[in-house]
Amino acid sequence: MQMNKQLISKNQSIAQNYPIEGIHCSACAGIVRSNLLGLEGVQEAELNPLEHTVWVRFDPQLVNEEQMQASLARLSYRLVLDSKGSQASLDELIHRRSDRLKVKSFTALGLAALLMAISMGGQSVPEISWLIMGLSLGILVGLGSSFYTSAWYKLKVAQFGMDTLVALSTGIAFVYSSLRVLFPDAPFWPPGPPVYFFDSAAFIIAFVLLGKYLEERAKRSSSTAIQDLLSWQNQPVKALRNGQEVEISPEAIQPYERVRVAPQERIPVDGTVIRGESWVDESSISGEAFPVSKGPKDYVYAGTQNQETTLLIRAEKFGQESVLGQIAQAIRQAQASRAPIQEQTDRIAQWFVPGILLLAALTFIVWFVWSGPEHWGLALVAGLSVLIIACPCALGLATPMAISMGIARGAQEGILVRDAASLQAAARIDRIYLDKTGTLTQGKPQVTWVHYLEASFDPLKAYALIQKMEGRVSHPFAQAMINFASEQADLGDSDKEILLDSHEYHAGQGVEANYQTKSYLLGNWTLMERFGVLAPAEEVMESWYRTGDSLIFFACENNLVAVFGLNDSPRAEAKALFEELQAMQIPSRILSGDHLQAVQAIAELLGQKEYEAALSPQDKAARIRQDQSQNLSTAMVGDGINDAEALALADLSIAMGQGADLAIESAGISLLGENLKLIPRSIRLARASLKIIRQNLFWAFIYNLLAIPWAAGVFYPWTGWLIPPLLASAAMALSSLSVIFNSLRLQYISLEAHENSSLG
Repeated sequence: MQMNKQLISKNQSIAQNYPIEGIHCSACAGIVRSNLLGLEGVQEAELNPLEHTVWVRFDPQLVNEEQMQASLARLSYRLVLDSKGSQASLDELIHRRSDRLKVKSFTALGLAALLMAISMGGQSVPEISWLIMGLSLGILVGLGSSFYTSAWYKLKVAQFGMDTLVALSTGIAFVYSSLRVLFPDAPFWPPGPPVYFFDSAAFIIAFVLLGKYLEERAKRSSSTAIQDLLSWQNQPVKALRNGQEVEISPEAIQPYERVRVAPQERIPVDGTVIRGESWVDESSISGEAFPVSKGPKDYVYAGTQNQETTLLIRAEKFGQESVLGQIAQAIRQAQASRAPIQEQTDRIAQWFVPGILLLAALTFIVWFVWSGPEHWGLALVAGLSVLIIACPCALGLATPMAISMGIARGAQEGILVRDAASLQAAARIDRIYLDKTGTLTQGKPQVTWVHYLEASFDPLKAYALIQKMEGRVSHPFAQAMINFASEQADLGDSDKEILLDSHEYHAGQGVEANYQTKSYLLGNWTLMERFGVLAPAEEVMESWYRTGDSLIFFACENNLVAVFGLNDSPRAEAKALFEELQAMQIPSRILSGDHLQAVQAIAELLGQKEYEAALSPQDKAARIRQDQSQNLSTAMVGDGINDAEALALADLSIAMGQGADLAIESAGISLLGENLKLIPRSIRLARASLKIIRQNLFWAFIYNLLAIPWAAGVFYPWTGWLIPPLLASAAMALSSLSVIFNSLRLQYISLEAHENSSLG
């Protein structure tokens, strides 16, 4: 997936991902988002916590990239506009940031350890105390300058983040200690040997940098799924030019260029096989490991792997336009989205840092009054510890880290989650509805019989009309009718002679057309009744229905000309799907526009007792509304054609798709294959993700609930324990890491019928 230059038209707006530098914590995400949304013309803005990128939708007529960059620069954030926009460019930025943090953190740790060793030699010696002060200043300014710069920029616009707490705590510790060195005999110092905080300030910077480095490492491992998907983009491509095979970069591919792919190589483009036959591993697209046979005229996808023999492919889509590129773009956009459960957490985080600043000041005052001015050094320790130990990162990372991991894990399984809200909705499904044709069935119906009622009507003309009428319809039945018509007669150029005067598709019913002053209908019996087509004898109609086949009727001038019987066998895993849903205690029901006997036949084969037939698209939507009126959360699984209204209305829409047929754009979850087992897997993944989120939030709240009072010295009168600032900084770093590593467990959970007990 290419990060930049992904333009999406929506009311003349542009949607694009930008790398952003200067992000220190989750509070930064809220600051960046609110700042961008405050600009006229910015419609949406979401930050991806895994990769430090921000997804922005904006109106270029009202605001441009440079204005957004300048607005964020006032807060010490850098919006990267000069990136080439490729995955390689993004990876380079990520690795550069990680390498910088690695060098800074280990350098800071080494210098802080040296400083502590020198301090143990005797801080009371003036020469040593000056050396310690200088070394501490070098660590703070040389390695921790970004915290102070960021805090200063935010202070100017009344914004606060984790860097505010770090800068304030280390700054106070350094200033206090420096004043004791510069003015050792001042009368206002507490009695007793001087206490310095140079080593504490240095270790705070070191521990925070180390924690950020470990976070980056963990985040990089959590985005491995996407990186693996797109690793093929950097490989050279073998193109045929002027009869010669030449190696070119992926960016140099031209439309309809011929590309040669050897065995065990990744296919670099979406396109059609021109020559060769081989097996192709499409697991990166469908999530299924079984190879698919490919030969001339078959379509192949970028990122899939050729296995046996060389293929010659005509390039049609590549880079970010390929199916895999679009999938990766959708994944990254989904990872940057916000779940409803995050809204309350964000409101808390918004006031967290100002609240901690107030609490630290109050802690200092209470200690100063309680212990007396002669012990105000204890008050300073308590106040500093409160500033340091409070961790907005753990709270802010709790939801986005789990969401990002859940979405990335879904991509590995062939489950494309549209946004965080869809993932949360999938975890709370009370009932699931499923369309029949193309969802529970193979989606490849065949005409098994035909009966003509008008012997005088020319079948060749009927077949020509059927091809024209169904040519604009994407329903599986339409394709079946076209295939049957083309097989039954050699039309030659007759299809070019037929130009329909009018054509109208009635969703869920069929097609109405006019040709040479005559009206024609092709569809189910509901369409026939709607236009007053004369029905055959009741026993004749019943005999057709008793076959259990789906019926398509063809009429001319309201007279029934022919009836076609179509058979579409159920998918192999459809029966197991209903058994799994029952085991998960999720009620399910088949909703179909087909006639009762056809739906009943499929339902009996699948062992499903709940089904409804002869439903219009509006009827399906009405079932969804009825459940929602009872506060039930519903999911609809369909093909996105006759089910568009129900899919849009449901709390969760699940679209079946394969490769380029990624169903509908509005689907909450798209299954990148034809395996119905992905439906319960997606629900288990969502439930596991929501469970991880709740665990993260619980521990983040518990950490702050216990750590802050402890740092403030609430337990000191009974235990004599007072957390030193150095230990507080280590605890803060560990709290963030615990949330990250807990979220990483989503990479390894089982999505099969028996949910992994490790999430309990």
